[in-house]
Amino acid sequence: MNIQTILVPTDFSDHARRAIDYAIAIAQGSAAKVHVLHTYHLPIPLAVYGGFVIPQDFWDQARNAAARKMEKVTALLEAAGIKGESHLMEETPGYAIERVAEKINADLIVMGTRGLSGLEHVLLGSVAGRTVARAPCPVMTVKAEQSVGEKLTFRNIVVAIDFSDPSDAALSLATDIAGKFGPAHITLVHGCHIPVELEALVAQRGAPVLEKLSAHAEESLAKLLTDLQDQGISCEYVSDHGSPDRVILDVAERVDADLIAMGTHGRKGLAHLVLGSMAERVVRLAKCPVITTKCAPD
Repeated sequence: MNIQTILVPTDFSDHARRAIDYAIAIAQGSAAKVHVLHTYHLPIPLAVYGGFVIPQDFWDQARNAAARKMEKVTALLEAAGIKGESHLMEETPGYAIERVAEKINADLIVMGTRGLSGLEHVLLGSVAGRTVARAPCPVMTVKAEQSVGEKLTFRNIVVAIDFSDPSDAALSLATDIAGKFGPAHITLVHGCHIPVELEALVAQRGAPVLEKLSAHAEESLAKLLTDLQDQGISCEYVSDHGSPDRVILDVAERVDADLIAMGTHGRKGLAHLVLGSMAERVVRLAKCPVITTKCAPD
């Protein structure tokens, strides 16, 4: 993965500050330029709201305050020897992130999973979740409590595998990261799960259906494992019955993962369904950074 341009959306929260730390560490390892984006926006009409007119100088003050904070962020980049550029916009965050990422041809977006409100579900639903689903490049999400350390190093990477194209892209991304920021041990994780729509049919046919699915998954995982080992990569695989997101999180905690890599669209190809039932929950609940992708890295 050739990382030349990194986009970091920020609202100046602790989580966003940690995203800056990760972006700096990644940029130092790849000589990338870091673009910092802040949007100031209120989800109410700009004219009259409940009989109260928002004065124009409110927006002027908001922009000036944000500009001063952005100067501090760019100073951090300069102190770390990183080329940086700031973007200050009056826009809805989710749309702005996607548009700026396309404009600057971003190779990676690094962002926090919570904002200043501290309401995890609000940000994931309106900003991080939308970015993970629609971003034109891989997205790394981090939390305030996840420290970079003196040098960014990934030792244990968990890769969610469902044998879809985005899953293959996540594995390719993970191997690149393992080579650049490792050495890392990669654990391939597959959750063998029967969708609720098919539970009745499977029950009629009996347990062998699930057993056949598990056997096929293990055979496919074994092939992936052999390919990785041929590349000299330390790896293993885990195949278990259960909801994929739960299996991924359990394995990540068991192996003390410092990164989870996964695709944003699964075999069904339904973005809203997959994100709602798996990727978004993993991003929200994971104790380590999560990098998501729907396309193969260059």
